[in-house]
Amino acid sequence: MTRTRRKRLRPIAGALSPTPERMKLAGKGYDELTEATPGGLLQRTGAIRFWSPLENLYRNHLISSEQYSAGESFYRDWYLGHVASSQVTMKWSEYISGLSGGGDLDAAERKRFHAKRYADANRWLNDLGISGVRKAVHGLVITDVNSEDVGRRFIGYRGREKAAASGRTTIVIGLQLLAKFYGLVK
Repeated sequence: MTRTRRKRLRPIAGALSPTPERMKLAGKGYDELTEATPGGLLQRTGAIRFWSPLENLYRNHLISSEQYSAGESFYRDWYLGHVASSQVTMKWSEYISGLSGGGDLDAAERKRFHAKRYADANRWLNDLGISGVRKAVHGLVITDVNSEDVGRRFIGYRGREKAAASGRTTIVIGLQLLAKFYGLVK
């Protein structure tokens, strides 16, 4: 008995890559990346960049630009204060360091500045006495937990719609408080 070899099918290029239809079914926000051709036209690259949960709320008009900026400042303070290396020897300008203060700091001073401002922002959120706001904002901004999971994990709702609504409400309150802390709103 002779065996016949099955012919292997070659995959079609891009057949398994995420298509816009698949991405819409997944329910995530994304940008389809393009690049300029030598003729000046934009050409699709096939690459997709997912939005962060914070950016998703902003692009769907669920938070204001001040709240979005406050969330970015909170993330920047966390990243530059706790994650970024302190071995960089160059001076950082005001543009990189943040909103107020921090201009012309060396790496160690810049790290202390952002770590202190991050700790102050956390203290600000904790001292207001609103339950779960600090954890919800930290979950959304730092660890990329979406608003539905914030409602489930930190607030305790089980139903999908109620968890998403309570998560969004808690996040909006927290981001508004952060905007006040960073001086973006009165």
